[in-house]
This record gives sequence, C-alpha cells and structure tokens, in this order.
Amino acid sequence: MAAAWCAVALACGTHSPPTGAAPAVADASKAPPAPDSGAETATAEALAELGAATDLGMPDLTGAADLDGEISAVAGAELDAAAEAVNDAPTLDDTEVLAAADAEVAAQPGADGTVDATADVPDSLDGGAAEVLPADVSAPADAAPVPIGPIDPAALPFAEFANVTAEFGIDPDKPHGVCVAAADLDGNGREDLLVIERTGTKAKIHAVLLGPAAPAHVWTEFDTTLLLPTTGCVLVDMDDDSKPDLLVGGPSGAAFYHGDGKGGFVDASADWLPYVMDFTAWAIAPVDLDGDGDLDLFVGAGSPAFDTSNPGPGPACGSSKCGYEGDDFVCALVTKEPNIADLQDRVLMRGPKLPLVDQTKAWNVPPAGILSAPLPLDVDKDGKMDVFLANDFGEHYLLRNAGGAFERYDIDIGFYPYAHGMGWGLGDFNGDGLADLVLPDVGPNPVFMQVKPGPMLPVAFVDKGGEMGVWGPTWSASTWSPMVADFDHDGLEDMLVGSALNTSPKDLPAVTAGCTKNGVLPFGGHPNIDLLFTASPGGGFTAKRFASGPESHFMAIAQAVVDLDADGDLDVLQSRPGFNLTSRIRVWRNDLPKKGASCRVVVQGKAGNRDAVGAIVTAQIGGKLRTRWLTGGGGFGSTRIRIAEFGLGGAPKASNVVVTWPNGAKTAVGDVAAGATQVVVWK
Repeated sequence: MAAAWCAVALACGTHSPPTGAAPAVADASKAPPAPDSGAETATAEALAELGAATDLGMPDLTGAADLDGEISAVAGAELDAAAEAVNDAPTLDDTEVLAAADAEVAAQPGADGTVDATADVPDSLDGGAAEVLPADVSAPADAAPVPIGPIDPAALPFAEFANVTAEFGIDPDKPHGVCVAAADLDGNGREDLLVIERTGTKAKIHAVLLGPAAPAHVWTEFDTTLLLPTTGCVLVDMDDDSKPDLLVGGPSGAAFYHGDGKGGFVDASADWLPYVMDFTAWAIAPVDLDGDGDLDLFVGAGSPAFDTSNPGPGPACGSSKCGYEGDDFVCALVTKEPNIADLQDRVLMRGPKLPLVDQTKAWNVPPAGILSAPLPLDVDKDGKMDVFLANDFGEHYLLRNAGGAFERYDIDIGFYPYAHGMGWGLGDFNGDGLADLVLPDVGPNPVFMQVKPGPMLPVAFVDKGGEMGVWGPTWSASTWSPMVADFDHDGLEDMLVGSALNTSPKDLPAVTAGCTKNGVLPFGGHPNIDLLFTASPGGGFTAKRFASGPESHFMAIAQAVVDLDADGDLDVLQSRPGFNLTSRIRVWRNDLPKKGASCRVVVQGKAGNRDAVGAIVTAQIGGKLRTRWLTGGGGFGSTRIRIAEFGLGGAPKASNVVVTWPNGAKTAVGDVAAGATQVVVWK
C-alpha cells in the first residue's frame, strides 16, 4: 500500500486539516450529505506517473514451488505479461479518481523521527525515512535491503494447526453468519464458543460449552422477524449481571440478546436498542465514549448490497474497475452509488434510562465506505477512547475523541487515502509500548508502526509492511480480520490473517472486477490460503500458510482466538460465509512447536463495565515490555475482551505486571508465574 490515491467513484473525501477538525455531519435520522470529495481529479497521465514512481522491482520467483498449481507467482521476467494483463483489465481512465494536491501523500517521518502534517514528502520506499524504531524490529546495519514483491502463498510451509471442527460438534457445512465469539458463557472458568446457524430466514444461536467433559451444546432460537443475523457480533456483559450478552448485526440494524449464564440467550432488543435502525450493522464495538463508566456502542455500518444474506455469485461483471498502481491495488465502483444513509456509522449512547440513544450527529461521525470496522482505543493516551475506522472501498482514519465529538485524522497521521479495509489488527510489534496497527486489504497489507508525531498531531504511523515481510504473501490476496497474539509463546506477537481469496498479480484485476476473462473466474474457483505471520527475533515476520479450504468463492471471514483445550496456547475459531452462502465454520487447534510457557491475566470490571473494556495490561517478559489492549472491536467476529495472554519464551514468569483500568487507575500485580492465571479486580 504505497500509492497515495483514492480511486473510487464513491466519494472518499479529502483529509481533514492538520488540527483534525472534522466536517459537520447531518442528523443521523436523515440521509447525511456526501463528504467533500475535493476539487482535483487525477488524470490517466498522473496515474501512470504514480505507477512509474512507485513501481517496485520484483524478486526472481522462477524457482519457487507452485504447489498444486493453485497460484502462479509473477517473476521478474514475467512483469511485462503481468502489466499487459492489468492493462487488459477494466481501466480507471473513465472513473473519477479523487486526490488532494501533492500533500495527500501518506505522511512520512522527518529527520527527527516525527511526522509533519504539512511536509510534502514523496511516498518512497528507498529507506530515506529517518524514523528510529526500537531494536526489536531493526535490521542489522549492514544487511542488504530485502526485495519487496509478490510471494506465492502456496509455496510457503504449512502452519502447524489442525482442523478439529468435527470434535466440537459444529457442522461446518451449515450456513452461518459472519459471527464467531468466545467468552465464559456458563461461569466455569473456561472460554466457550458461539456461532450463529442459519437456514433460509431462520437462525439459531449455537453455544458450545467447554469443560473437563465433552463439549455441551445449547441452541437458542433467534427471532428473525425484524433482523436476520448475518454480520458481525460481540460477547460482552452490557447489563451488569456478570454474564456475557450477545450483540449481533444484520441488514436492519442490530439485536441484543441477554445471556442467562448457562449458554442460552433471551431477546432483549426492544429494551436496549433504538426501535428504528435503518442501516446494516457490519461490526459492533462496545466502548465507553463519554467516560461515565458504562458501555456505549460504536456501530460500523455498510451497504446491504454487500450483506451475505443476499444470495448470488457476487458483484456483477463491470461493477468495479481494478488494477495495480505501483505496489498498491485500487478498485473503483462504477455501479450506482449506495444510499449514503446506509454508510453512516452510528454512535449509540447509554444514558440514565434505556434504550440506547442514537447520538451520531452530536459525535460528528462521518459517512463510511461500503462497510466499516471500528477499533476503539485511547491511542493518544488522554483518557478518552478514540475509534479507528477501516472501510471497504474507502478511507481509513482515526476519530479522535475530543470530549463529546470526534476529530478526524487520516493521511496526516500516515494513513493511505484508499483501502479495502476489512478490520484491524492491534499489537505492539517492537516493544515500545505504543499501539501498532495491521490493516487487512486487497493487495499488499500495511503494517502501521507508531512513531513520534509532528506538531499539531495526536499520533503518527509509518507503513512497514513491506520490510516486515507482510506485503509479499498478501500481494494478490483479499484479507480479513487479523488476529494478533503470541501463538508460539516466544514472547513476541504473531498475526493470523484470514484470506478470502488468493490469486496472482496477473489475474487479480479481472477476478475482483467480477468478469470472466481469459479463463479467470470472477470471485469463485480460487484458493483461500490463510496466512500465519510468526514474529522473528530480529524483527519482521516469517510467513506460513494454512491449507486452502473447500470454499470456492469470495468470502467474508470472522475470527476469534480461544484456548479450546486448556493447554495454555491459543486456538482459532473462524466463520467463512460467502456470497452464495455455502458458509463454513472452522475450528483450528494450535499445534505449533512452543518456544516457552505462557501465563494469563483475567480482568474483572465494575458496574457499568464488568468486562473492563478498554483496560491495558503490561508486563516485562525477559526484560522486554509487552502490552495487551483489552478492547471491544477490530474485526467482524468477537475479540477477547477480558483476557491478556503472554508467551514467556525462555522466561519463567511475567514480571512487573500492571493493569491500567479504563478510568486511568492502575493496579500493580507483580509477577505471574508460567502456567498461572491471575485474576485482577477493578476496585
């Protein structure tokens, strides 16, 4: 992701002023105005110049294995052919390409390591950026630059994960919604699983309760009269009874189901949620926005046209025009622009009385892309929860909480002005205590490392995905919902990225355009190789692959991590529904060789926020700072809100463990031994 252009006919808008002031947004009950799309339109010549300026030399991959013929990597000698294929694909010439002037290049750090909102710095990849990253990710000074280009995922070694779906009594061939979640549903101290089965217009909540005996199953009929549960979900205690409740989205808003503490649920939507919800809720994030101690909701909305309840093979041929611009992959919608009201993200606030109240207008929330995924995080450490937004066919940005309203920041803090953002990955990849972000995308995935901000900016990021080894395997993939965790217990955070499809640089433009061309199938018929990036001690990641599944279509992916077998490592639960609804659930057992033991810190909140959503847990592991953010969002499945797990590597314990609560108070825990679970209560 290096080309700094916004290439969608759907209005993407310009970046906000350096102060972060956001444009006004109309009343959420009405169709809000389209965002300002700027005055400039990039010409075909400008795009050509950009492609030339950002074109990367590709490594010679002619010797790479091509397992099962699934994917053909484009080698250096094949670039001309690949370019011809891209040129033959639908072009961007007759589509409005939105960009501000030269300053709309993603911000890069200056000589002092800061990012200046006003600096006019080319978006180069020549190593000229002078930010200083800690030794955890620094390459040796005399190391030769690593070539950056496409890597065939089918040639990667397999990750040591076993498909154990059948052992947990889940029928993988039943249609399911884009909902997977993990929480202790029955109060026995073990995390349980939750998915949503669907048959036509009927649905059931399926809870899989884990314990010392075989898994137990509890089904709850879902009332589909007003909402078909098709999209993202989260388990969180909203009603202060210390039992997880379920929030789930669909094409007519959201639903709230009260948990009974035994794996069952009761519909309480009428009590908790607004009566009228004229939007599709793709992702729901619990967050205390106003600092009053109870949980509000930030809802990532989207177009119902992209809702998996709509059967069919995917968008029609010619509905989008796609191609590479240098090392970036961009698509433009050429079909009728969706109703902007559908794309309005929502803020639902909890007050003295229920139901939650829609305060989208008051919080100055801008319209989003085709679908959006929120990640709440107090990134500027001012005691107020901010929200990062990933958008499909649109921009990704930070909504900084200024106290009752949001201020928007995007390219001025180092983000790109266009992406197919399908969630967020959150971690600290270099041990500096600052939050770093992974943006799943179509094409090379950015890894935004946090650096020192320039004047007038709350935070700043630099994309290090290329040199950290993430761009290559994702070069021609559509990725979703990254899970960041220490899967191999070496004390470093790894990353699992779900892949909806993998193809080649030659074929990706035609695949994503939805057209059959030169034997290329649109959306269907392609492998879907999930990627595990394990952290390397010297910095960056080493990629491994999962087996490509039987799902032969362009899919959404929801993921959650959970210790299924109480062996101390993290396993994975996935939902992979697609346009033709041949949905599948996958349960993956983690069999990676372990490089150490692990320990856990479980937090318990107080009235209004029993799960302590927004807490931060830090520890010293072998003398290195490690940080876990217990936040309520980031993807389309449920995140682990209450549990911070630390791999220990060669260390016997986690030292100097500290919990920072959502109100800023701190609890010093001390040491947590290998294999131990420490419960910490917010008082």
